[in-house]
Amino acid sequence: GTCTAVMWIPQPSLLPELAVKDAQVIGSAIAFLWATAYVFRLIRKKIQQS
Repeated sequence: GTCTAVMWIPQPSLLPELAVKDAQVIGSAIAFLWATAYVFRLIRKKIQQS
């Protein structure tokens, strides 16, 4: 579990300008893209079934 833990630890040396708002924007953008891809998968499944 150490590998996954390291990913979530903020690294100031790599991201010195990353603010909380920036993190929220990036997170919401990733969530939006994931949701969009998920919806497209559902649509493709429905098209294949019909």
